[in-house]
Amino acid sequence: MPAKQGRMTAESTVEQGTAGLDSLAGHEMALIDDLNRRYRARHGFPFIVCVRHYTKAGIFAEFKHRIGRETDAELAEALRQIANISRYRLGALIKEAQEVITPAA
Repeated sequence: MPAKQGRMTAESTVEQGTAGLDSLAGHEMALIDDLNRRYRARHGFPFIVCVRHYTKAGIFAEFKHRIGRETDAELAEALRQIANISRYRLGALIKEAQEVITPAA
């Protein structure tokens, strides 16, 4: 987090922007890069968070907290976060499809 430009879906770009992750100060970007590196080294997979549930400060706090957790617990948390992200995205697709099927008058 944030994923490098060009490697994110349009949905991820929008989601990260809502949390202010698209306009990090230099020191914030350096911190996120360090946290990402440490997290992946400890757990073997990338940090995943449903950014819609957090402020920028909350994401930093969550990152720091989750680095120290046991990998099994963190894997379960990552899967919960993926489920949250999927729910939001599926809901948006359903809403979009409903608008196409029954356009506003």
